[in-house]
Amino acid sequence: MNPLISVLLPTRKRVAMLEKSLTSLLDHSRHPDQIEIMIAYDDDDQESKDYFSGFAWSKFISHWPVQHQISCVPRWGYRELHKYINMLAQASKGKWIFFWSDDPIMETKNWDDHVRANEDFVGLLHIGASNAPVDCSILPLFHRSWLDLFGCVSPVNHADSWMSEICRRAEARIVIPVTIFHDRFENSGNNRDETWEDKRRDMENGSSSKDYYLPESKRLRLEWAEKLRNFRQNL
Repeated sequence: MNPLISVLLPTRKRVAMLEKSLTSLLDHSRHPDQIEIMIAYDDDDQESKDYFSGFAWSKFISHWPVQHQISCVPRWGYRELHKYINMLAQASKGKWIFFWSDDPIMETKNWDDHVRANEDFVGLLHIGASNAPVDCSILPLFHRSWLDLFGCVSPVNHADSWMSEICRRAEARIVIPVTIFHDRFENSGNNRDETWEDKRRDMENGSSSKDYYLPESKRLRLEWAEKLRNFRQNL
């Protein structure tokens, strides 16, 4: 049986954080057997390579009846985060796809019940961050029809902003009562590590966001919003 929810999780040199994040996600789910974990790590990340190829990962994940798949990929880096997401999404099997990470902590008990309650909603389920209240869906949770329509999650780095804007324009977003604690340095003061520093450097030189604001990207978001709106109207 295919899982209801596929969780996409790119990670880099954060084994302890990964375990903490996944524990919160799976311990707070009602049906972990209907969740698929899809992880990608860089081929130059020896810490993750040793962890996933050794006994520690097998022992950790055996606590829950989840399906899981681990992929070692070329290092694309934060500026090409969408490549990790697109690759994992295409390989996933879930009806719903959840862009997760190694630094959020799930706060809502039985969060997957809210996905199940909206199982046939074609669009984006917005979850909030208790320590970073923003309108953008920073961890997009979206119906698989998105992939069928567009062939990928996002063509640019900022997949969360990309999906949020399109679904807002297409009126294809609903807010569900699910929250996370975003345990990244900007929000919590924690985890100012090598991975965070790499991301900061990308953001400071503009390489992580410039593609999002190109005129052709703006036009493409309008086209995708119209396509999504028409698709939903014809359901």
